[in-house]
Amino acid sequence: SSVQAGTILEQSEIEAKIAEARKKIEKNYLSQITDYDNYEVEIWEGIPYIEILKFSRDKNGDLIVMAHHTRDIDPEEAVLGSTVEQVVLRASCPVASVNRPHKV
Repeated sequence: SSVQAGTILEQSEIEAKIAEARKKIEKNYLSQITDYDNYEVEIWEGIPYIEILKFSRDKNGDLIVMAHHTRDIDPEEAVLGSTVEQVVLRASCPVASVNRPHKV
């Protein structure tokens, strides 16, 4: 589950949200990564676009791939969300935005 910007949580609540997110990722995605054995799952807290940019910089990323939430409409009519938009505008490397992450 997500937390609205500006919401103040206790450290225990933050840790519970991170544990919940990790379980969701393991359940929904890790079982599909059968062809790869060199990957990491990282969950960060903070303002999403800032944390994505910091992670890319820290790992010397050469490409950022992001899924946007407009899966049910024509890709030509899709509007980028604010997180994708901020990453595209501020990233020091190319950014690919996909609208069908399950087909990537």
